[in-house]
Amino acid sequence: MKKYILDFSMNQTMDASSKARDDISNIMYDEGFQTLYYNKGKNIFSKFYSYITVLLSLKFFSSIVLVQYPLNQKIFNSFIIKHFFPKNSIVLVHDIESIRLRKKEKDIIEEIDYLNNFKYKIIHNNKMKQICLDYNLREEIVELEIFDYLISDIGEKNNLFKKGIAFAGNLSIAKSPFLYDINNIDLHLYGNNFEEEKNIGRIIYKGKYPAEILPSKFNEKFGLVWDGTSKNECDQYLKYNNPHKFSLYIASYMPVIVWEKSAIADFVKKYNIGVVVGSLDEINNKILEISNDEYVLMQKNIKIIAERLHDGYFTKKSVNECIKMMEDK
Repeated sequence: MKKYILDFSMNQTMDASSKARDDISNIMYDEGFQTLYYNKGKNIFSKFYSYITVLLSLKFFSSIVLVQYPLNQKIFNSFIIKHFFPKNSIVLVHDIESIRLRKKEKDIIEEIDYLNNFKYKIIHNNKMKQICLDYNLREEIVELEIFDYLISDIGEKNNLFKKGIAFAGNLSIAKSPFLYDINNIDLHLYGNNFEEEKNIGRIIYKGKYPAEILPSKFNEKFGLVWDGTSKNECDQYLKYNNPHKFSLYIASYMPVIVWEKSAIADFVKKYNIGVVVGSLDEINNKILEISNDEYVLMQKNIKIIAERLHDGYFTKKSVNECIKMMEDK
């Protein structure tokens, strides 16, 4: 049986927007999946040719197809998925936009119904699974746990005697206003749109780097996962989402600081790889409570998971679980 992954390539950017998708494509290529590339170029003839090639490959060959969602391609609507995609179709969900953007209930129902066009669904974690089930997502559902993160060898890092907390992402005051509202922790920022004139805290701007290079630049003791407008709580989507930033820090051998109500807090506590806080004001006290021995243990735990992320372990595991369910039918 042929195995395909449908791919829409994106250009590399400084905000790592294509990193997760590219990594999954590369992981599955190594697992024997053939890439079906839909050409998004401006040439209408090449675009049409690639589109027909994709549909014919899926329609007339007994195959497994893996699709990364959101598709960002309106042309692949429910009709095409229902009538051209093989029954052994797998969708790996990066985001559920209607939940992320806090849209109306009817929009969430509509998006979940779209996902039901695929036989097998790979979603982030149990929290996301539960809310999707509430909106009638149908089985078969597999939990990813965490996104893999492929990187070149950066060597092992010993951050025991390092200081500071790394934060990587969009640094604008519109996107991350909390960064400009705290002055009691040493923050080292990586990314776009840092607004120096708004800086009231102990912030050091470390620059912007492509996703492949960034892990080698980190030299901090912790990585902060925080999203929203307030230093006291995160955006509600973090209750269901596995941020790719979370994987970035772990892949860089760096223990993490996360919101206590986030879905990833369960992962952090399960594997003892960081600190869980209710607000950013708690960080200093939480860190002071950690002994050197406790921090070394966190690093050892991080190393085990980091090596799995570098190898694509979680993607392979969840896709192979879907394939096993197909074989058991």
